[in-house]
Amino acid sequence: MNRIIPHPAYAEEQPLHHTILTTHVLHRGFQAGSIIGGVIGPMTYVLRRSATRSVFVPLVLQTTGVGAVLGTASMALALPLRMWGREEIEWRDRSWRLLENRGQNEVDRWSVAGALVGGLMAPWVVAQQRWRGAMRATAAATAATKLSRVARWRMGLGCSGLGSMVGVLGYMGWRYGVRGGKWPE
Repeated sequence: MNRIIPHPAYAEEQPLHHTILTTHVLHRGFQAGSIIGGVIGPMTYVLRRSATRSVFVPLVLQTTGVGAVLGTASMALALPLRMWGREEIEWRDRSWRLLENRGQNEVDRWSVAGALVGGLMAPWVVAQQRWRGAMRATAAATAATKLSRVARWRMGLGCSGLGSMVGVLGYMGWRYGVRGGKWPE
């Protein structure tokens, strides 16, 4: 985010402070919800003893997608509650510190790249699952057809959420595995 948004030398001069902080918080809500949904999916699969292997991928992707939406929505509600009554300088300072933090900017780049790759792969993943019959709906049942459309959206968001998580794991491997946690001087 620090490459596309102006970043002055002093926090008092930070433009777009509301946009920066809101974007950051919603992005973190998306990631947190994806992680929670990504954990709930396999747990649900294990607890359903009658579940077949063909429902594992759709179940995990759908719970990840729902978690991403719920995480984003909860952060959309939490940000105004947390920042209620704060002065403009506090918004500016928090936004400036986010842009100043090299580690945060690197995490943002990796997670956004992962989410984009996951989102671009979503149509292929959904098509594969439909081809396997995991989301089959009859033409007579319109409710099942609507559910199938909703399930496809959930799976698409789940692909982006999982991609974001993979991006963060890639960042951790790069920064702490390959680079040893050190920054080039």
